[in-house]
Amino acid sequence: MSTMDPVGRTRFGVLALGVIAAALILWLSTSFWLDAWRQHEDARRVRDVAAIENGIAQVTRDVALERTRTLAMLQRTASRDQPRAASAASLDARLEAALAPVRAMHEQVELTAGLPHSSVALRVRTDAVDRARSALRMRSAHDPESSVVTASSLSRYEDIVARLTLLAGLDDALHGLQDELRFEPGTAMPDMRALRRLRKDTRDYTDMLLGEFTATAILQANAASSGSEKAMAGPAATARSLTADSPLLADALELDIESGHMSRALASSITALLATARPIAPDRIVSVLDAASSLDADLYALIDGTAQASESHAQRRLVIDSLLIALCFWIVITTLRLLRNVQHQAWHDRVTGLPNRFRFEQLLDRALRSARADDATLAVLVLDVDRFKAVNETIGHAAGDALLRSLADRLSARLDRSQLLAVLGANEFSVMLQRGTTIESAIRIGEHLRSVGTQPFEVDGTIVSVTLSAGVALSDPIGEDGQSMYRDSVCSGVDDHARIGTSAALLGRAGVALRQAKEDGRNCTLAFDRALAERTRERVTLEHELRSAVGNGELELHYQPKVVTASGLVDGLEALVRWRHPDRGLVSPGLF
Repeated sequence: MSTMDPVGRTRFGVLALGVIAAALILWLSTSFWLDAWRQHEDARRVRDVAAIENGIAQVTRDVALERTRTLAMLQRTASRDQPRAASAASLDARLEAALAPVRAMHEQVELTAGLPHSSVALRVRTDAVDRARSALRMRSAHDPESSVVTASSLSRYEDIVARLTLLAGLDDALHGLQDELRFEPGTAMPDMRALRRLRKDTRDYTDMLLGEFTATAILQANAASSGSEKAMAGPAATARSLTADSPLLADALELDIESGHMSRALASSITALLATARPIAPDRIVSVLDAASSLDADLYALIDGTAQASESHAQRRLVIDSLLIALCFWIVITTLRLLRNVQHQAWHDRVTGLPNRFRFEQLLDRALRSARADDATLAVLVLDVDRFKAVNETIGHAAGDALLRSLADRLSARLDRSQLLAVLGANEFSVMLQRGTTIESAIRIGEHLRSVGTQPFEVDGTIVSVTLSAGVALSDPIGEDGQSMYRDSVCSGVDDHARIGTSAALLGRAGVALRQAKEDGRNCTLAFDRALAERTRERVTLEHELRSAVGNGELELHYQPKVVTASGLVDGLEALVRWRHPDRGLVSPGLF
């Protein structure tokens, strides 16, 4: 930035701020995209787990119907109109089909990670269902349906009660598995918890009714065998009190669902379930199960719909955020390219594309520090096109730029990779030679580079011939103070830039040699040495003192007569300025 002009610095700063702003927007967009992706994945997993849970719920209803069928046999109330549950083999096949996706979940870490407990707990619940299935399968080998239960059929009665117990155990195991299949999303989903709680309440309520029906049926069977009607009064009263105080309707009304119609539909389904269960009677159990199944289907549809809506919303967010991320990437990449162009323009010459003076001094400073660390020297060569101003005015500025480009190409072709070519000014080039180059080698390289002017240049159909002058400077070995290479250098008196840095001082030395080469007739290569330094120092000192001589009255006017040689008479005078220096005395006119 310090090497740029004010316009370049302003442009670079604006573009840099643009990159920072675009990067910030990109970071925010990426965060939003990741959040939308998590929401999308959570919704998908919620739907997957809900579908598995729904399969378990359906087979749980089949188990409940099997319990009612067994109860009907116990009470001798089975009728032709009562729905028959699936056979034992069919029920076992349904169980296996419902448990297959649960077993597949055991290895799906992304699903089991969102469950209330670990995958081990899910395996334990699945194993419990398998054990209940095995026990029921063994009991089903002796199907009680073929016999008629009588008061004296004690063994048959015990078989039916045992089957009811096994079915209740399987029902409990399935409920435990359903409790385990509760995927907790990491992102917010409206009403999801409330819907799940309501679904669990429905299941618990139905299970409670089924338990009460079972207890009532058993008591009725006992009463029929013993002739006592009082034995069933207590449990029946308890069941009625439980149905009267159900919290389901209140939970449904508290649901914050966007569609008011859905809330009324849920309330209607729950009311139908409660109305079906009153008054409590074993012969109404199938109607209760149907009402509960209908309510559970509605709740599953709401859960799936909520998850699907969340997934669709996440998909829209993903599309929008993806477009925004792509736009930010495009802005960042475009701005970085512009920054690179601005930096390239700040560090390179506009005409030739070579490194400019600012960049060359940076690289030269770095090379000098490296040479100082190794106690080595470094050579610099400066070339200038002789009388380029006249050539430029003759052929035009555009042709002059083309000439400089052709010259830069020729110079680059004669240098290897260890030698850096740069542009110091309009028609001035500089070469940084490799470390260890001697002054003799540098002069030979300078002559080799100057020879590119021996062949004319063709510029826009015009043949142009130019010559080059070159100056060579070699850095001195660096002392511990890092200043010995400039301590007695003429550059400290010639070029104020020598005090800025090592590169400026070394270039100042080469510039002194170049100016001396031009004064010596141009088209030559001259190396900087102490004698040249002393002459240049003397000239600079005289120039400085001459500026003060006018004000100090040190200049004198001497008159020299003009004599006619034929007659010896004076016919005129020549006025000559002489400088009487306070320390040097009368200074020769040839010096100033």
